[in-house]
Amino acid sequence: MIGSKTVAFHTLGCKVNQYDTGTLRQGLLQLGYREIPFGVGADLYVINTCTVTQMAGQKSRKAIQGVHRENPDSILLVTGCYADSDYDVLKRMDGVDRVFTNREKDLIPAHVAGLEKTDPEIRRLSGQAHETCHQQVEMVRVADFGRRTRAFVKVQDGCNLMCTYCIIPHVRGELASREIDDVLEECRQLVAHGYREIVLAGIHLGAYGKDRTGSGTLVELVSRMLAIEGLERIRLSSIELQSVTRELVELFASNPERLCPHLHIPLQSGNSRILRRMARRYDRETFLKSVAWIREVLPNVAFNTDIIVGFPGETEEAFEDTLSACKEVGFSKIHVFPYSDRPGTPSINFSSKVPSSVIRDRKSKLLSLEAELNERFRKDLIGRTVRVLPETRREGESGELTGLSDEYVRVQFAGGEQWVNRFVRVKVEQLLGAGVRGRLLTDQEVTWEKAKESVPVG
Repeated sequence: MIGSKTVAFHTLGCKVNQYDTGTLRQGLLQLGYREIPFGVGADLYVINTCTVTQMAGQKSRKAIQGVHRENPDSILLVTGCYADSDYDVLKRMDGVDRVFTNREKDLIPAHVAGLEKTDPEIRRLSGQAHETCHQQVEMVRVADFGRRTRAFVKVQDGCNLMCTYCIIPHVRGELASREIDDVLEECRQLVAHGYREIVLAGIHLGAYGKDRTGSGTLVELVSRMLAIEGLERIRLSSIELQSVTRELVELFASNPERLCPHLHIPLQSGNSRILRRMARRYDRETFLKSVAWIREVLPNVAFNTDIIVGFPGETEEAFEDTLSACKEVGFSKIHVFPYSDRPGTPSINFSSKVPSSVIRDRKSKLLSLEAELNERFRKDLIGRTVRVLPETRREGESGELTGLSDEYVRVQFAGGEQWVNRFVRVKVEQLLGAGVRGRLLTDQEVTWEKAKESVPVG
């Protein structure tokens, strides 16, 4: 056992990365490490990097430099997608003791075990997996996400879409789905540890099960999760449009209290010509018609999306198509990514590159529209009752409880500790910052609200 050694984690990027950090946390805590907040003087630092954009790579390097500057005597291990895309860059950085690619990251606890700062092994940078060590590492299920009230479960890795701008298939590899029974067992363990909400995550979530026989489909997985007693809310992370099947949407419609009416579907561009250049598998019309149909079945659904601005060949007219598509859908949240060349992707060689000044201007315009659409979505919640899972962390200045609604809106309200990690109903009364504020309903009011919902119209 390591004893009194301390570890701090820093995670950049997606929910899959957050899950991967959770598995590393579990493994290192089992070795006897004690976790402390990132930035404090820890004995060991683990940085799980992202490389989806140039900015993500810069943030990864900045985090590494900050650790080395403030904690030069600590052990610093780096992993994640940036370790695959820019391994040699990390290898040369001051303070980095070891680099683990995505293929190697599950070996970190085994490599750390018993190593001291003076041990030359920790200084040896490796570019290859150690199969003998890999055979000794048992699969670690994440049972604890710290003070969070919701848990992430990674059900698959890898992507085969090969969009022309995306480096992720190259750093995450082929599709790889977990066995459905293994996922279900992890979900049961998380519920037993007190988690009431589980977020399913994957690099290409909708492709779950397509790479292996017997692992099931996403619809089958979600259906079987609904049978887990104590699991009160299931949420999907980002999912491609072609994976939002009729069967999946109807499953959501038949389980409104358990499956969140919140779908993050990347659009990337609202112009069909640019979508073809991106090698996306839909055009503008298909996307808009699909979203309209989903909304017919799920009237209260909240749509989030990703948009790339300034993709090579994006004219002003094409950008206007993106703005109009966003308005037509009425996204509640838009994640805006300025296009950046990524070595190893086809788009780096595309002609008609958009000047950086134009990209900045378009990003600003899209963010302004996003703020407008988000405010409109939240205003529509005023007067409505939403279901909220209060978190352990209270809002700083007011000390009020805060949590996410089914629609992925942050809700703040006054309440005691007895409501933490218990689903409550809150009547939304006003906008507040990037979220809303409301009033906690009494049991009698909740009963009355449900009675009103059950009364037939007409």
